[in-house]
Amino acid sequence: MEQEKLIPVRLEDLEEFTVAGRIPRHAITQDILAGIRQLDEKTEIEPLLREIFPDPTNTPHTSTEVVDILTTHVTYLHSGQPCLAAFVNKGKS
Repeated sequence: MEQEKLIPVRLEDLEEFTVAGRIPRHAITQDILAGIRQLDEKTEIEPLLREIFPDPTNTPHTSTEVVDILTTHVTYLHSGQPCLAAFVNKGKS
């Protein structure tokens, strides 16, 4: 059985993030990136991601956490076929 070549999946390739594909990459300036980097992970980023993903599972915010959000509730079609996918949010550490 021939193994498929693994390729990175762009955020906008996930059904849950199709709106992100409407933003041209050149429109994301250094000022915007700097603002995003200043967002608080627990009170700003995680709540927004939880609104996008239908997975209410809470993850601990401790020194032993592995990921902040790990979910398999992701829709990705590759060549018209659904694929197993997951989303992992890992902060600054």
